[in-house]
Amino acid sequence: MPAITLANGFIMPHHQYMNYLINGHVVSVGLEILNKNIVPEKLKDWQVAYKMPLSGWGVYYLNLGNPKQLGDIWAAYKKIQIAIHGSNHFFYHINGGIAFLTKSFDIDNNNYNIIIGSHINVFFKFGLTFQQNISNKLILFSDLYFIHSSNGNYFEPNAGINIINLGVGMRFHQPINNYNLIENNVLRKEFPKYFSELSINAGRKALPNIMSRNFFIGSVLVNSVFRPNFKNAFDAGLDIFYDRSVKTKMIFAEISDYNVDNFYRLGFHLGYEPQFGKTAIAIQMGVYFFDKLNDEGYFYHRVAIKQYCSKKIFLGVAVKTHFFKAEFIEWGIGYRFFSK
Repeated sequence: MPAITLANGFIMPHHQYMNYLINGHVVSVGLEILNKNIVPEKLKDWQVAYKMPLSGWGVYYLNLGNPKQLGDIWAAYKKIQIAIHGSNHFFYHINGGIAFLTKSFDIDNNNYNIIIGSHINVFFKFGLTFQQNISNKLILFSDLYFIHSSNGNYFEPNAGINIINLGVGMRFHQPINNYNLIENNVLRKEFPKYFSELSINAGRKALPNIMSRNFFIGSVLVNSVFRPNFKNAFDAGLDIFYDRSVKTKMIFAEISDYNVDNFYRLGFHLGYEPQFGKTAIAIQMGVYFFDKLNDEGYFYHRVAIKQYCSKKIFLGVAVKTHFFKAEFIEWGIGYRFFSK
């Protein structure tokens, strides 16, 4: 089921020094291929829980309004669109993937672009949709969404590009509307309501003062999860972070009392994990209770995608931030235990 979108928007200058790079509106066009003609008997459990959502893949092009310094963005992403309270007209959608930026920072050829230092970046698009059925094979819709693209501090600079867009589009071959045929009592499949997890993660991060290298990052997460129903889960746990960039940061800050304890930070987090079958999205907020350097504040945030390969093993990718400033992207593997 193909869908075509045209949109217009603007870059949000979340730092004052970004203003001079914004020369015009952001014009974009997208193409998506979504599932169609799903019948209740063939729905997976998570699709029943979310009242038959749309999912699929999309490609997106954005003209950033400054071809000389910022260039364009080409993105490919996975999409899921979910009805709000079972509505036929109002939806929210989550999109995540990878983006190619045609103009990145270059000390010799593009040193005015102090926003992003890499061509390859992550791509996220979150938004709301209003749609109206024109016929069984055609619907019109309007989107309001927020776009973010950055490299997760793997390269400097990494202020990131944030965009607000308003778009209109059309989708062909509207899927059969079976909302009224889906009942919650279909969800009789058992699932664990309480379990714990251990995950080991690794990544790399850059420092603003050093453009030519990045540093190893590692973390261990011990997590306890409570899942009251099929769609939602809540977590709490401990985080241990290992950061090889600390020594270099202390040298730049002219701090002389360096020791190996400075490499480690310990924190406690609380989070929410919406469930999509074998995929979960973890949104966590934490606070450090051991951080000897304390150069980034007491609070941290973590957004992760977990993909379960079996009942026990899962793979994950996460972005750790301090409010809206990304610190690093990490990749990991985890194990579920004490499940009941």
